[in-house]
Amino acid sequence: MAATGASLLSYVIYAILFVIAWSAFANRVGQLVALVGMGQAAHFGNHWGRIRDFVIFVVAEAKVLQRRLAGFAHLLVFYGFIIITIQSAMMWVQGFFPGLEIGFIEFNPIYVLLLDLFDAIVILSVLYFAFRRLVLRPRALTLSLDGLFILALIFFSAASDLTTNSFRYALVPLTMPHSGYVQVAPWAFISNNIAGLLQGAGLTIGDLQAGFNFGWWWHTLTILSFLIYIPYSKHLHLFTAPLTTYFRNKTPKGMLPKIENIEEQEHYGVSEIDQFSWRNLLDLTACTECGRCQEACPAYATGKPLNPKMVILDLKDYMLEQGPKLLKARQEAAIAPTQINASQMSSAAHSAHDMNVADVAMVGGVITDDVLWACTTCQACISACPVFIEPMARIVDMRRYLVLEESRFPAEVTRTFNNMERNGNLWEFPNSQRGDWAKPLNIPTLAQAPDAEIVFFVGCFGSFDARNRKTVEAFARILQAAGIKFAILGKEEKCTGDPARRIGNEYLYQTLAQENVETLNSYKVSKVVTACPHCFNTIKNEYPQFGGHYEVLHHTQLIDQLIKEGRIQLSNSIDEQVTYHDPCYLGRYNDEYDAPREILAAIPGIRLEEMPRNREKSFCCGGGGGRIFMEENIGKRINNTRMQEAADTGSTTLAAACPFCMSMFEDGRKAIGVQEQIRTQDVAELVARSMAPRQPGQAGAIPMRGKE
Repeated sequence: MAATGASLLSYVIYAILFVIAWSAFANRVGQLVALVGMGQAAHFGNHWGRIRDFVIFVVAEAKVLQRRLAGFAHLLVFYGFIIITIQSAMMWVQGFFPGLEIGFIEFNPIYVLLLDLFDAIVILSVLYFAFRRLVLRPRALTLSLDGLFILALIFFSAASDLTTNSFRYALVPLTMPHSGYVQVAPWAFISNNIAGLLQGAGLTIGDLQAGFNFGWWWHTLTILSFLIYIPYSKHLHLFTAPLTTYFRNKTPKGMLPKIENIEEQEHYGVSEIDQFSWRNLLDLTACTECGRCQEACPAYATGKPLNPKMVILDLKDYMLEQGPKLLKARQEAAIAPTQINASQMSSAAHSAHDMNVADVAMVGGVITDDVLWACTTCQACISACPVFIEPMARIVDMRRYLVLEESRFPAEVTRTFNNMERNGNLWEFPNSQRGDWAKPLNIPTLAQAPDAEIVFFVGCFGSFDARNRKTVEAFARILQAAGIKFAILGKEEKCTGDPARRIGNEYLYQTLAQENVETLNSYKVSKVVTACPHCFNTIKNEYPQFGGHYEVLHHTQLIDQLIKEGRIQLSNSIDEQVTYHDPCYLGRYNDEYDAPREILAAIPGIRLEEMPRNREKSFCCGGGGGRIFMEENIGKRINNTRMQEAADTGSTTLAAACPFCMSMFEDGRKAIGVQEQIRTQDVAELVARSMAPRQPGQAGAIPMRGKE
């Protein structure tokens, strides 16, 4: 406990404090484990891949380092905390066994060097974090006493360790000249120099012993306080974030979970905390409150009530407040099973929904309807989170409950649902007209050309919306010029169901998905291309849930391939400055950022000017998640905000690669009055403008093989 000895009373006090701290820690951890454990089952595989991710994102903190200075400071504190924790563990052991020397660590020159170095780094980093919170005050950070108290504890842990070691190196040569501390002292380049100053100050052995004892108790009490406080604070993520990283969702980013056997379910979506999976509940304990999701959220940025950080924190608070009541009710139900009815006994989880133990509704109370309907499902929050929490996915879970159990959704969505159910498309057009746009171009249906090498899945916007028809017509001409043997489904194609699924109508989505998969499989389709990222994501990532396994390409990916293979020639110069908008469902959902840019780079004359928010940080158009069919009456319009960013680049053309984005930006141009300054064109339209005219005899469209 001390460098040269300690009283029996000190041992007793230390032992009591040690037991109290660890008991409090274990009790709180036990409560949290029980709360997380009340969630639904979740299964995980690919453990080698998860170990790799753990190394990349926990050990190397790859996502944290994206924040440059703040991220680097966090990385240094992380490793400093590990080194200090090792030192603390040794001090705890020596508290019970004074004089014990763990030589292979304590007398290792590299360890001594790192300990001094990281003590200093942690102190400086904490001072930077305090300055950032109190002076710079980034909007995304929550300024709280909890955060400041944690910073103080981290500061004290490093400062007390440095103090203890300084007095140790000053005292040991006088009392134990042959100790290993004397040999490694020169490696402790900070504490050993401080020790020299202490010796030069004329302090007696008693003074040095008292200084060492002070430092030891300061450090011990700090670490034990940390141990008690961490499970109650936001720094619980020190323990849970590595777990959420290891158990993170590794299904395709664009795939929402399927409600299995939907016809047989008693409940749909999530209305109570225990209906989330245990992995989702673990997420709630891992939030670092860094605010990255908040900064990235287009709804929050434009004044909507949605703040993804607060969604997670509010759900966490709800779990901590209501969870114990639910656990108690479950225990009582287990003791007296006759007190609950048979349907409750057969319920998958004996949820709070069945037991009616919650004091306030989670959906509609803690998380209001306005919060849930503000989400564009752009996935910016998920992409930004350094510990892989998924606020957007939880929002969709709760939307499913609102739609399927409560029939509570924005009134304007009713028409969209009716159109999808009755007509198989988003509009009030008969689905028999879906292929009318293609007839002047002599494009066959798959029924007419079953040997087509690729199916062009056109989508609702391309089939029925006048503006977006120009995109699919341009893309069709590109395919014809390249000699691609393609066909469309025509009236056999239906909406993929993406808007229904993201809004929360999983039942309608599954109906449409199954119909499309049955159609595609009946023709033995193997390759699909689409000009809509929403269709692209759904067919590629979600249709496999229904037996639909295809090679799926976005039209920009195929066009890029055709240009590189020399199958189309871009000879007409387009002397324009162009800015490109990354669609959420193409970029963040499917990591395709390069193909559209490589196409634009291949078009003679085009000069690409990026918007400040681009690639994985692209700002949503506001149309995803069914928002394109809902009124936007709160705050600024998201599409207008993004359109202004495009106009501010000075570009004359905003290039898009998504019909949802195209429609939102067309409205935005008019709303902010930049119709004369900048226009919108799909990447395919720009390629068609630059494409050399097809020469007589050159391969083109497939001849019609009959009438539709």
